[in-house]
Amino acid sequence: MNHSTNMSRFLLLGAIMAAGSAKAQYNKEDLKLFKNKISSADTVYRISNQANGSTNANYAWAFGDQGTKIKQELSAEEQKFTFGNLRLYMISSEPEFVKAHRGLGNYTSFKDALTKGAVVVSELQGGTVNTLVFENKGKDTVLVLAGEVVTGGKQDRVVAKDMLLLPNSGPVQVPVFCVERGRWTPNGSGYTFNNTFGVTSPSVRKAAVVEKNQGEVWSKVAVKNREAGTGSGTGTYTAIAQSDKINKDLPAYLQHFNQLMAEDTSYIGFVAVTGDSIISCDLFANNKLFRQQSANLLKSAAVEAITSGAVVSVTASTVLAFLDELLHEEKQQEQRIQQSGTMLKSGSSKLHINYYKTGK
Repeated sequence: MNHSTNMSRFLLLGAIMAAGSAKAQYNKEDLKLFKNKISSADTVYRISNQANGSTNANYAWAFGDQGTKIKQELSAEEQKFTFGNLRLYMISSEPEFVKAHRGLGNYTSFKDALTKGAVVVSELQGGTVNTLVFENKGKDTVLVLAGEVVTGGKQDRVVAKDMLLLPNSGPVQVPVFCVERGRWTPNGSGYTFNNTFGVTSPSVRKAAVVEKNQGEVWSKVAVKNREAGTGSGTGTYTAIAQSDKINKDLPAYLQHFNQLMAEDTSYIGFVAVTGDSIISCDLFANNKLFRQQSANLLKSAAVEAITSGAVVSVTASTVLAFLDELLHEEKQQEQRIQQSGTMLKSGSSKLHINYYKTGK
């Protein structure tokens, strides 16, 4: 077999693989709500409940021209994934999506890398509010999520975008926002950051990711501390760790949802709601990536529900319309996410999507 024939076969194989990957996208054909296909027609959104093998049991929510609710029923999945003031709408993936993204996700979490000293985070040139320097000195690629808080340096910061830190990356400048308004002096760690507090609550995270406004971030941090009944001399977001309210209620939220999320290996993310509002949405390329970050993101959503949430009253049709907005018209999807969230890619593959609904 000559070189030309080998090359032709290689190119053909590459084209076939690319075509298969192209079919497995973040859309309504490849993703499901719980275990149910998402479908819509005009102003009616429908999910089919097939838990008992029945294809006839449907839960439909219809809205009139003025948005008047005509019908609402609560599905078994919605009841199961509701606790306190929080409900998670789990997103699962079809086999084609799983196959296309199976090889992705061999990354170390930012928390593990920072704790082990593989990643070093430090102030830029002695201190610049909205920029830090990250350096991966280890041998593994590290996944950093927008919304993760690093503590230390001259003031605590929240990371403003998703990123991959490659092995032996060298110094990388990273956009951040301050979440500790009243401090601008080195603490015990000097100009470095020795810990991560996890992902902020969705309201603070959105202020950093979408509004990209330092004043708005400070405002949301102050609100969150006030709602949590906490505070500190420097006004740091991490003060909520001392909240009696959060410490009392959070463990039960985590226990309830962590167990449920671990039951199904097709889950790749969730839409979190409280009261009448959608508060966050995170989707990953596969279950492995999701499971690595799920506890962190659950804690973020639960803190929001505990401090400023209410008994869930949002309708499933609101969630379905939100997903319809996010998952259709793939060519415009990245533009919408850039305006109302953040996206992390590796080559042409989308590793993570964080998206927010405008308004409620």
